[in-house]
Amino acid sequence: MQLAIDEQIAAPIEAVFELLADPQQVRRWMPSLESIETVSTPADGGPVGRRFRHRIRTGNQVSIFEGVITEFQAPDRLSARVGNNVVLMEVDYLLSRGPGDSTEIRYQIESRVTHWLLRWFGSLFHTMTQMAMRQQMQSLKRVAESDVA
Repeated sequence: MQLAIDEQIAAPIEAVFELLADPQQVRRWMPSLESIETVSTPADGGPVGRRFRHRIRTGNQVSIFEGVITEFQAPDRLSARVGNNVVLMEVDYLLSRGPGDSTEIRYQIESRVTHWLLRWFGSLFHTMTQMAMRQQMQSLKRVAESDVA
């Protein structure tokens, strides 16, 4: 399943990229993120290959997602592979300079449900993922725009 959302944010591309790339900044716009932990860093110290663990709360449920940064081209692209025992996702944030000092962002996810039972609920999972993506983009937009106000 592949999903994509496009958004225009009235903030400079460098500021928006920082909100995506800095683990401490991610917590500002992703309210369901309870914690983010760096599991390992590549020998060269760069971001590509950095492994992380997210604890995400949905209602009363906490899910743990393991991930790795697969692409990091500041300020244009950040990609990661993220998953757990239920779903595997390829996440891409593609940024470009918009009119004035704005940022155009495409947030896309390609996901595959890995748990056999949940495959039966594919359309529900699709809808829930799309809603979560929209909420995350609206939250990112709100935080980025309030930072420049």
